[in-house]
Amino acid sequence: MPHCIIECPTTLSRHIGFQLLVNTIHDSLVASDLFHHDKINTRAYISEHFKVAGSRQEYLHLDLCCEELLEHQQMQGVAQQLSHSIYELLPKLPNLSIRIHLPQQSDFVQHFSGPQVVALSEQRDTRQAI
Repeated sequence: MPHCIIECPTTLSRHIGFQLLVNTIHDSLVASDLFHHDKINTRAYISEHFKVAGSRQEYLHLDLCCEELLEHQQMQGVAQQLSHSIYELLPKLPNLSIRIHLPQQSDFVQHFSGPQVVALSEQRDTRQAI
């Protein structure tokens, strides 16, 4: 059951309604054909107080935690699908990052600056199980 957590500032409400944003991201995950629609949990946390790279630039961060094991190509495809859907709604969004966390695997992180990819990385989860 994937959980998609959206983090963004309150200032995005000048451009889009937050429920539309949640619905669009949820629908984009369904469209990936990797997850069943009634198994996806999508919610948003809206920040009034934030600073990005020393300024109050708008941002959107997605944290997708999956119980399903996905291949690197599937993670990249989901990230691309999500970024495409987001940039259709918010074409001038200056900062978008997507983190996909899988159980017992490296995290897949993708940063976007506009519709093109600017950085790809995998980060090893260093947390220890208790």
